[in-house]
Amino acid sequence: MFKAYGIFNPDCYDRTDLNHEDFVYSRLIGTNEIEIILDFNTTGWLSIGWRPLSQDLSCRLYPSIGLPPGRSFQQADFTQTGFFQSALQAPLHPMDCTDVMVASVINGRSRIQDMYTRDRSTPLPDTLIDGKYSFNAAYGIERDGRTVVMFRRNIQKYEQSDHPLGPGKIHGIWSKSRETSEDELRWHGPKNRGSTVFNFVRT
Repeated sequence: MFKAYGIFNPDCYDRTDLNHEDFVYSRLIGTNEIEIILDFNTTGWLSIGWRPLSQDLSCRLYPSIGLPPGRSFQQADFTQTGFFQSALQAPLHPMDCTDVMVASVINGRSRIQDMYTRDRSTPLPDTLIDGKYSFNAAYGIERDGRTVVMFRRNIQKYEQSDHPLGPGKIHGIWSKSRETSEDELRWHGPKNRGSTVFNFVRT
């Protein structure tokens, strides 16, 4: 597949099959950087996410929503802003507290975003939660009904909205648009998503 595109050499990469039509390739660059390539059967948006397998449950408290400017605690609606202890202690859902990359290619131009989700809501760009885009490089193309996206990032985390990509096994999720050519980030539907375990940096 990659030889046909003329830009990547498949013999240099480790391959993870998410299913029979969506694949993830990875390789180390030096000792501190990793390159990850998604090759998905879609012309819409696509995404992968990751977090440590031993992620602490307290991650649900980040980011802190707080109160809107100009409101005091006396004015707050505690039925909406409070936390249930049972919810905080429940096992993490696959989407909870996940570092996420979301990408799409529109008219030959790629949009590749560094995002974070603390629950099952739509991921937020890192820049909205006092973070920054942590990718060292990124590129995307559409070809023959498929979308191929590459990004590079340091293995270790930059900030609280990032998770390390190794060493060793990490929890992973993936998803893609429900409609084949849908580039706007909407619900992936019940089938176009899944969870897995990545091992990008083997020990």
